[in-house]
This record gives sequence, structure tokens and C-alpha cells, in this order.
Amino acid sequence: MSNLLIATTNLLAQNISWQAPTLDIDYMQEDAGFEHLRIYLAAHISELMSRNMERLFYILYRLDISESKALCALNGETSAPPAYALADLIIAREIEKVKTRQWYKKEQSRHMAVHDINDDIERW
Repeated sequence: MSNLLIATTNLLAQNISWQAPTLDIDYMQEDAGFEHLRIYLAAHISELMSRNMERLFYILYRLDISESKALCALNGETSAPPAYALADLIIAREIEKVKTRQWYKKEQSRHMAVHDINDDIERW
């Protein structure tokens, strides 16, 4: 199981104050895990659409979801139902954030390693 699914699920739970689904990560393929997350998130979105659109818009804004893409999803201009289309947008955006953070963390580690080597050279 990829850390990407775990990191994305945790980031979503943190960013929208949401009880993340329990994923049986040891036995689940990554695609199945993301589909499970999508279904769970779509159900949450559907509930927000029927009860609290203001909260849904706040979440979309907070997660930095493109307004034009979100409106297309809400207006049914996608092949998926609105809740699923929004779930897809949210998951894609959170995956972007996770990958960016992982990249910067790796670059920072690499930079620190080079910095340590330069310190050793200066000591000589």
C-alpha cells in the first residue's frame, strides 16, 4: 500500500475536520483504497449539499479547489454526479499537496546532506 493514500486521507481529515474512513490498508490495493475514499467523501459531500452548502463552499475554498471546476461539478457539467465530481476534485488537489510536500521534504534532506558535506570540507 502506498503512503500516498494514507497521507491523502490524513490530510483530508485534518483540513476539513472530518472523520476519515478506516481503510484496511494491509489488504487493499491502492486503486481500491482511493475508490473507497472517493465513495466515503462523496457521501459526506452529498450530505453537505443537502444540509449546509455554506460549509461545503467553505471547505472547497479552504482546500483551494478551482471555483470554475467546482461550479462545473455542481451544475452537473461532468460525467460523474456532482458529489462524486467534487470528491474527485478534492482528492486530486490533496494528492497534489501531498506530492509537493514529499518533494520539498526530499529536496530539503538532499540540501541538508550537501550542506553537511560542505561543512566537513571546510573543517579540513
